[in-house]
Amino acid sequence: MLWTGDGGEAIRSDLVMFEGGWMELQKVEVAHAADRVAGQLGQTVAADRELAITVADGGCNPAIFSILSPLWGLSDEEVFLEVYGGPVTFARIEDEIAGGVAETRLAGEGQICYDDDVFTASKEWFLGWGQQNVAHELTHGLAQRGGWGEQNWRAYEVLEATWVANPNFPRRNDREGNHGFAGVFPRWQQSTLLTANEEFADMGVGWTFNQWQDHPAGTARSDWMTANLPRIIALAVSGP
Repeated sequence: MLWTGDGGEAIRSDLVMFEGGWMELQKVEVAHAADRVAGQLGQTVAADRELAITVADGGCNPAIFSILSPLWGLSDEEVFLEVYGGPVTFARIEDEIAGGVAETRLAGEGQICYDDDVFTASKEWFLGWGQQNVAHELTHGLAQRGGWGEQNWRAYEVLEATWVANPNFPRRNDREGNHGFAGVFPRWQQSTLLTANEEFADMGVGWTFNQWQDHPAGTARSDWMTANLPRIIALAVSGP
């Protein structure tokens, strides 16, 4: 699909589709964010392959040391489509979304939905921090796609287990401060809720843009994503 950016440039993406009255510039924000997520997914697969080759050390097939080997050799875009089961539909809906402006429903309706009232109230709303919000919602989608197949590896539950095992692991215990994120709500934190699912989705924002607080808490969150994303991605490919 093809859209026109703010500077008149042509933006093409095969990763996303739209339902409802999205502005062209809003579509471009979504497409850019999806491209960023695809790039990070591709990097994760590439790092997994390099690690497997190192472990194999020329002695055997490195694929046996990898859970992402079926994705080796694919482009970033192809990895995205495998992970999400095809292009992701972004729907602008009239129904009110309880407690927020967007809701990911990839495990059910196969959509990421945005409350129409937000766009009618301010058409510029999405242009300020839309890419971060899309990354947040796509991370929810990653958890939904990969979280239900193997209970002990639901992304949210792994984060909860991390807090139990390591009480010093950063946690958003109030609605102010960075807590390892690159900034505060509403940009680098897209939620103020003190729950594992919302923290994981916000960690997806940091992972997508490689932006974290310059602090041991930021390093801890980044390292957690690096360690856990391969398994979560592999489960996403197997589907909900």
